[in-house]
Order: sequence, then C-alpha cells, then structure tokens
Amino acid sequence: MFVKPDNWSKLSPLERRKLRLDHWQNQPVEFVSPEAEANYKERINRIRKAYDIEPADRIIADLSMGAGEYALRRKGVTGKDMLYHPEKLHDPIIEFNLEFQLDSAVSAFSYPGDAMDLLGLNTYIWGGQKLPDAQTILMSIKNLLRTPPVFSCENTSRGCSLNWVVFRCCRTSRRSTKASML
Repeated sequence: MFVKPDNWSKLSPLERRKLRLDHWQNQPVEFVSPEAEANYKERINRIRKAYDIEPADRIIADLSMGAGEYALRRKGVTGKDMLYHPEKLHDPIIEFNLEFQLDSAVSAFSYPGDAMDLLGLNTYIWGGQKLPDAQTILMSIKNLLRTPPVFSCENTSRGCSLNWVVFRCCRTSRRSTKASML
C-alpha cells in the first residue's frame, strides 16, 4: 500500500503523482514466465509514459471502458446472466484478455440482481426483471419518477430556451433540480 511521505503537503501535484506512479510501477510481482515479465514491463512503461505525457512506442490499447460487456456478449452471456449468474462472467473475460493482449485488462462488473430484487429497487429496470433477458444490463427510470422542475429567467434577451441554458443565463445563486443533475 502506498504510504504518503512526511513532506506530502509540501509536494507539488506533479511530484505527488510521480511518487504514486513510482510506487505502482515498482510493486514486486511474481511472474509465471520471463515472457510474461517482459510483456508486463513493456506495458506498464507504455502506460506510465501516457500518464507522464511522453512519447511511447505506440498508442495504448486500453478498452477498459465498455469492452467488458462486449467480451461477455460475444460469448453469449446475456444481461440477465450479468445480474443473476456472476459465475458465467469469469471465463469470457479471461479468454478476451488472453486473445487480445491489451495494455490493460478488461474486466466485467457483476451487478447484484438478487440483492436489487430483495431491496425492491424501483429506479432501474434490467434484463431478467422487467426487460428481456438479452436487454442492456441496467436502464434508469428515475427521470420518469419525478416531475420536471419549473424555471424562470429574467434574462430572456439571450434567447434561452433549454433548461440548462436558462440556468446558465440566469446565473442564479440557488442550484435548481435540473441544473444539479448536469
């Protein structure tokens, strides 16, 4: 675990980032083979260069945002499986990472369908509950459950018509419900 040095409060943000990245990059890791160690060091150096805004040998292959669901669905895992059968998520994710050899691992999040059912969660609907099994994992319905806020604006000379624009044009000191959702 990273431990802040005594002079942490005196360090600049760049110095703090350097210390955190040094700690992350120099963690002791046991490798299964010399090839795995070489791949790890190559990838971690590439990622570090991206954080430090330095040129690297190539663009980082990082599909961590959104690729997890693709990796699961290409192996036939449904939205219902992602919520109610977390044991089905492991193998497709491992296979995807081994096949594509990205610079950072793709992972999947197992949503707690049983717990959400038990709690009676009514601000979302999901596959296996009110949506078809193959449907997208979670769909927010919270906007359907509330009444729209009412806005007034004295500065109409700017032609503000959208709620968020009205909020910005009015420059009110009190945040409205709609503006706080932005």
